[in-house]
Amino acid sequence: MLCCLLVGFIQVRALIVETMETKQTDIRQCLQKAWNDFVCGGTVAEGTVRPEIIASWKRSRAYDIDPHLKGFPPPLMNDEQLKSLLTRNSLLINSTQRVLKSFYHYIKNIDILISLHDKEGYMLENMGEGAIWSYAAQVLGNRLGTSAHEKDVGTTAPFLAILHDQPFEMVAEEHYVQFLHPCICVAAPLHNERGQIMGALNITASYEMASQHPHTLALIAAVAKIIENDLQLANALEQTEFMSQSLKDAMASMSDGLIVLGWDERVVHVNSTVEKLLGVRMEDIGGKEIVHIVKNIVIVEAVKNRQKLVDYELILEESVKKSRYLVSVSPIMSLVGKHLGTSVVLRELKSVQKLLQRVVGHRAPYNFNDILGESPGIAQVKRLSRIVAKSNSNVIITGETGTGKEMLAQSIHNSSEFAKGPFIAINCAAMPAELIDSEIFGYEAGTFTGGLSGGKPGKLELAHGGTLFLDEINGTSLSIQVKLLRVLEERVFQRLGGNRSMELGARIISATNQDLTERIRHGNFRPDLYYRLSVMEIQIPPLRQRIKDIEMLTYWFIEEKNRHLNKTITGITDEALSHLLTYAWPGNVRELKNWIERAVNLAEGDTLTVHDFPRSAPPDGLFASQIMPHTIKPDNDSGSLRQTEREAIIAAINKCQGNIPEAARYLEISRATLYRKLEKYQISFSKKVYS
Repeated sequence: MLCCLLVGFIQVRALIVETMETKQTDIRQCLQKAWNDFVCGGTVAEGTVRPEIIASWKRSRAYDIDPHLKGFPPPLMNDEQLKSLLTRNSLLINSTQRVLKSFYHYIKNIDILISLHDKEGYMLENMGEGAIWSYAAQVLGNRLGTSAHEKDVGTTAPFLAILHDQPFEMVAEEHYVQFLHPCICVAAPLHNERGQIMGALNITASYEMASQHPHTLALIAAVAKIIENDLQLANALEQTEFMSQSLKDAMASMSDGLIVLGWDERVVHVNSTVEKLLGVRMEDIGGKEIVHIVKNIVIVEAVKNRQKLVDYELILEESVKKSRYLVSVSPIMSLVGKHLGTSVVLRELKSVQKLLQRVVGHRAPYNFNDILGESPGIAQVKRLSRIVAKSNSNVIITGETGTGKEMLAQSIHNSSEFAKGPFIAINCAAMPAELIDSEIFGYEAGTFTGGLSGGKPGKLELAHGGTLFLDEINGTSLSIQVKLLRVLEERVFQRLGGNRSMELGARIISATNQDLTERIRHGNFRPDLYYRLSVMEIQIPPLRQRIKDIEMLTYWFIEEKNRHLNKTITGITDEALSHLLTYAWPGNVRELKNWIERAVNLAEGDTLTVHDFPRSAPPDGLFASQIMPHTIKPDNDSGSLRQTEREAIIAAINKCQGNIPEAARYLEISRATLYRKLEKYQISFSKKVYS
């Protein structure tokens, strides 16, 4: 009985298989006829081929695809382009490989080919064995970068799965190109966590094998879902790492504008500063590409090419104020070196400059274009200064009061390798010796009673990477000169009260309006310091030796004062100009500038006349510190000796231009004694400092 049942079962199974094979043969014969009809005549009997296939065949014909192709066209991309393709899709490739390693273990003895494609149809990965693998090596190419896009190879399962966003099976002659007719392909799209298509997974098998193992092809949808889950998990982990890193950047940049971009160059986050600077709202620009909010080519290219920018100065036309900004662009990388996104930091240059000025006390707005003049003397000064700017040697600038020594120092600084650093200026003749010591070198906490609790950096320290300008260097005491000499020789210094040596990282430019060689002869200036400071010496000629420049400067100052005083002066009479050309100008360019300002204020018409200017030279001492004795009741003990001493003190202060320490040394008395005598003789003076 059992034998009869077994024989019966075998007969029934054989009948079922035979029936299925007969049905499949009929289906394939219909497909073959439909394909031939379309290729030869462009028409197909209604109902014989699915609408999606017919539509794809028509597009393939429009793309001028040869239906009799013998194999996939070779990839058109070069090695660099292929590397870029694989890098862009590394997350998809890694997630797929993890799943397929397990999946392939169960189907490796089945004659199939598995391939992974990106959303454009390019092959990213493939694996397989057996006859189909060999066939694929001959006609499919099995080359990474091969395109399965409809415009390159006609109707394919990966392309239709991506196009219709659903699993898609293609049987034999449904493929547009003939070399795929021996195959059955099943493809399923792969999505990220946002539901966007990342690519497609495809299984290719021979028509005969697929008939014997129909269940194998059904696995593709399940495997695709597993890969999607793995892909989304991996992406979620990367997003967590990315958000963690971007949050750190945001916390560190709260006072600056911060734009955080994802891996696809789309806006993930902007802080409130960016919203104010650019006049945008996060809810309006979230998910948009960077070019929708910042169109500056430097920023866009840096983001696109994953370049790092640090404090790159530019003007943002998109900003509300059209201001200058310092822009920093930084790729955000994972711990394993994968690019996760980009941060863009915007710092308004005005705020940076204000901060710098508040911290270091000065800025350097002038350059060589601001030094006006065509006379041989000033032309030689600019020529030599441009040469000097290219070195890091010490420079000393000499010239009378008002010739523009600090302007020249700033111009040298701005044309030198130190231009990106600060420009720190200190007037050595304008403060007492005990203050200039701490001002130059700084001090540690606890050094002075009443000093800052945390100590204070000196100008040498603040000038690191930039230029320290020692104006009126002739006003320094011998003790300060000794310390400066040591700094210049050893290139190190210490704060007062400290024991930690710091390297001198600044260039030294000094200036004087006195003859230092004369002061050396009188023992008031160290010759060794002079030689250290005057490696390069530049002497600015006085204005009286630049007669050719007076007319140019006059018209320049008229335009400048017109802007500042809201005036409309158009010129100057010949008589008035002649008056300016014949004047001796003891105050030099500064005096000329002040004269023009006075004249512009006094002018009744639109032309300056001789009546708008002083007719004679100013009193002696106007451009220095002028002693102005009080009108007082004569002292009862005002003998000739007291009067002589009083006049000697006045003469000394005038000679030293109001510099009390220098006047005391000139009189060979202590500074405290000099202050007592000033009070005793009721001598007062107004001090005007001109560099």
